[in-house]
Amino acid sequence: MELEPKNFLSVKGLFFSFEGIDGCGKTTQLKRFSLYLQQKNVPFICTREPGGNLVSEEIRKILLSSNFNIVPRCELLLFSASRTQLCEEVIKPNLDKGICVLCDRFYDSTTAYQGYGRNFDYNLINQLNQISTDGLNPHITFLFDLKPEIAKKRISRNFDRMENNSIEFFERVRQGFLIQARNNLRYIVLDASKTEDEVYANMIKSIEERIC
Repeated sequence: MELEPKNFLSVKGLFFSFEGIDGCGKTTQLKRFSLYLQQKNVPFICTREPGGNLVSEEIRKILLSSNFNIVPRCELLLFSASRTQLCEEVIKPNLDKGICVLCDRFYDSTTAYQGYGRNFDYNLINQLNQISTDGLNPHITFLFDLKPEIAKKRISRNFDRMENNSIEFFERVRQGFLIQARNNLRYIVLDASKTEDEVYANMIKSIEERIC
């Protein structure tokens, strides 16, 4: 869905997804963007993948735990199951009410991580993405692009199961995101190697040019 220019104060029911490899700063920028919307008096909620509700948060614990040896196909299906519950319980009801949704990851992450990272068939990934979302797509996707070597250094906590993957894996994931962003009008690609304030300023400038 292509957005038409409009006054930001009239924006309702838009779906924003925040994407990028682990350590790119997307979660930080989502929080800052939520404060921006708050200042603009735009109703919104924040959620995340996997997670965002009781069922999906339990799936998240399994997916990110280093205690489990999860085979790639199971990983793919668990992410899809979590997304299904999130869409039906959280995202769609709020969009229907005219409330903006800010989501930390959505199906583009599955395409990048399980498709490009794990080398799953892209047609299968696309089918699962459509099934899990019932055809729901973000209006705007922010992609925070960063080299894996830099991203790894930014993660100060102990790595979870996904973060423990190799630099080579994350480079494939990064390229997967960039390939998805090509010629896709809903994407806004931001250089995440800049300072937090610079990334935020570029994000706000880009979104205001897009829909204000």
